[in-house]
Amino acid sequence: MLRRVGETAHQSCLLLTSREKPASLVPLEGTRFPVRVLRLAGLEPDACEQLFAEKEVVGTPEEWARLVEAYAGNPLALKVVAETIKEIFAGEIGPFLKQGTVIFGGIQELLAEQFARLSVLEQTVLLWLAIAREPLGIDELFALLALPLPQGQMIEAMDSLRRRSLIERGKLPGSFTLQSVVLEYVTGLLIEEATNEIKQQKLDRLIEHGLEQAGAKEYVRQTQERLIVAPILARLRYVYPGRTEMEEHLLAQLRERADDTQGYGPANLLALLRELRGHLRGLDLSHLSIRGAYVQGVEMQDATLSGATLRDTVWTFAIDATWAVATSLNGQYWAAGSRRGEVRVWRQAGRTLHLAWQAHTDGVQDLAFSPDEGRLASGSWDGTITLWELERGAPLWTAWQTSSIISLAFAPDGRRLSSSGNDTTVRPWDVASGRCLHTLEGHTERVHTVAWSPDGHTVASAGFDATIWLWDVERGSYQAVLQGHSDTVYSLAFTPTATACSVVVKMAPCACGTWHMGSARVSCRGTRSASTTWHGVRMAKDSPVPALIGWWSSGR
Repeated sequence: MLRRVGETAHQSCLLLTSREKPASLVPLEGTRFPVRVLRLAGLEPDACEQLFAEKEVVGTPEEWARLVEAYAGNPLALKVVAETIKEIFAGEIGPFLKQGTVIFGGIQELLAEQFARLSVLEQTVLLWLAIAREPLGIDELFALLALPLPQGQMIEAMDSLRRRSLIERGKLPGSFTLQSVVLEYVTGLLIEEATNEIKQQKLDRLIEHGLEQAGAKEYVRQTQERLIVAPILARLRYVYPGRTEMEEHLLAQLRERADDTQGYGPANLLALLRELRGHLRGLDLSHLSIRGAYVQGVEMQDATLSGATLRDTVWTFAIDATWAVATSLNGQYWAAGSRRGEVRVWRQAGRTLHLAWQAHTDGVQDLAFSPDEGRLASGSWDGTITLWELERGAPLWTAWQTSSIISLAFAPDGRRLSSSGNDTTVRPWDVASGRCLHTLEGHTERVHTVAWSPDGHTVASAGFDATIWLWDVERGSYQAVLQGHSDTVYSLAFTPTATACSVVVKMAPCACGTWHMGSARVSCRGTRSASTTWHGVRMAKDSPVPALIGWWSSGR
């Protein structure tokens, strides 16, 4: 009927007030269309004062301001609370505010009715905004979901919640948050549902939502711990009076699930157990997929992490001797490989541990991120190359080279990967299938470094035989052999124009040189004494000439 009124020409005027904007009227609204929409803000202070006077509610101006702010000036909510203040608190605002709650009776019923009509995704969004306790953008909300969804569904959910006046815009463009009264209601609902599910031996809410965020600001995380984690634990003490019973039952229930269906469950149980015990010593966390846990400064002696996967986790840990490091193209991800074959990946420019796992059986010698930051290649002394999917840490494929891997490099388009090692060969790989495209032979000693030309057609390799080989990757043959160094070549880098290749050599009279590919000649760009070893080289990204950055050690 409302849609027909909006579509049909007539002389009358229909004024409709509602907490929700009818979806059928959205296509008809506009400043020059028959349907006009006016979003009502909260009542002005004068109007609120008049409302309180009519209800015989008294208080100081500061108390009035706090009460109005708590309900965002909503006239219906203020009428309900004013009646309660009059009947229960003799009309005085101060004693009511001391109770510290804004959700009760008619207001709770009103919000419960609205919440029940929401879709599962819309409820999920409200719960995450209540957990975050700060404005979030759509991309941030999307990243928090336990299971990925089409982004269009998230936009539809946000639009629906906005039409229902359940979310409001944050200070930053594109961010959204909850009003105080909605925040308190949804927080209480999360606590109640999480507690009831644990009592019923279900973990749906705990799997879908993290009770606290490891990467949140410290004051936000402490608020999450105080207002969400602690109340849930307080209710559970009556259900699981024996601490061991709670640990064994809930952890065993999660361990039975597949890794990709455990969601935030293990991290939430760690948060509850940390609050309960004060430590996590001796805890069996084997074969759990731990996402978003905060255990920094928590004692974890003798805790078992065998077969566990860690993601977006913040904790205090000792890293074994690091033999390989890498950063992604835009600096979003950092990675480190240890001498024991472990790989750790941090996100947010190294602030949050994203993944940690046992990648190889021997030391990790090199790491390389794909240009799109979606994959990570690791090479080890155990002779294997493994390509990992970066979001979940899942292996995409593993390939064997006959001896230890020393160097890895992605082609500029990310479709091929080159490797070198102790077996004196260079091997380009197809990234999609893990198939070795060629075995390039020519070096007489181990190959220490490989580099791709900017056009992706040529791979340069060098190593302990003091020669530089240029390979045609498509044909699987060499283009040229560059000679002129007297000792090991440790690093290579092409200029952006691919007309020159800079190299680093060990203890050579000309410690840094530039090979001009067309004429195969070398020119010195800098010298160091014979007691100095250069370890690396990089070409300036936008320089038309081979500008060089190198680093070295002075005989230590």
